[in-house]
Amino acid sequence: MVGTGGDDDELTLAEELFLELAQSEGLPAEAMAEAIERWDECRGFFLETLRGYAAGDIDPAEDGDAPLLLLHLCAQAGEAGAWRPLLEFLARPAEELEHALGDTLTDTLPRVLVSLFEDDLEPLAALVADPAADGHVRWSALDAALGLHARGRIEAARLGAMLEAVAEAGLEPDDAGWIGWIQACGALAAAPGGDPALAERARDMFASGKAAPYFDDGQDIEDDLRRWAEDPERLLHETRPIEDAVAELSAWHGFTEAGIAERRKAARLGGSVGRDTVVDPYRGIGRNDPCPCGSGRKFKRCHGA
Repeated sequence: MVGTGGDDDELTLAEELFLELAQSEGLPAEAMAEAIERWDECRGFFLETLRGYAAGDIDPAEDGDAPLLLLHLCAQAGEAGAWRPLLEFLARPAEELEHALGDTLTDTLPRVLVSLFEDDLEPLAALVADPAADGHVRWSALDAALGLHARGRIEAARLGAMLEAVAEAGLEPDDAGWIGWIQACGALAAAPGGDPALAERARDMFASGKAAPYFDDGQDIEDDLRRWAEDPERLLHETRPIEDAVAELSAWHGFTEAGIAERRKAARLGGSVGRDTVVDPYRGIGRNDPCPCGSGRKFKRCHGA
């Protein structure tokens, strides 16, 4: 973590609260509430810490759940100063991101990004077109971009240019980000005054094998082309800003009594779960693989829906 005071130095409020975020076994709701209430006193230290994660100067693995808690607090505060550090951090290796942010990557990341955005599209565009970026991060970032467009924060032409840059980036065909890209193409194509050529562009990329994030025939791409186009209210709901970080995270399994008990058991057995708050149990499962819950349905029609 960012250096705190020595033995003879009194900790600042931000440092004290950060230690509670990093060391708490459960959800440190009181510390989080105080951080929001006294945000002006905390923001400098919190942003310095996020910049340290982004630059690789601070190892997030040493800070427990603090990285993901900080992001959700910044989102609730609408802290635009966290926008660039977060996007720089999201370009780091997938293993590091998973350990630090857990389910944030596949659950709340679009909403965090929407909460932090203030007309600075450049780093988001660079991230989604970076072949080295994690595919699930790319997917979430593209969902966020589409959500911002739906709210009038990003013009259709700018989003279209971002999508074309992704198409030309040389991504691996099975990159998960193609799903977000295809959905965005479909939503833009179907919007009033939209360009139907975008949907055809997506179909062409799929037909040529350049975008192949699926495991069966072409039905999945048609489903994804329709997903946001047919249900814009769902798009707005799934990309709504974070309004209450404590309420948002209190429902996560890793912060429940059962989740904490699992962590304790893993620690006793010498496992590596440690202070990982939330690990996506479905990460790496194909959309058309059998759902691991045993329902007999495909993952995309069950827990992957």
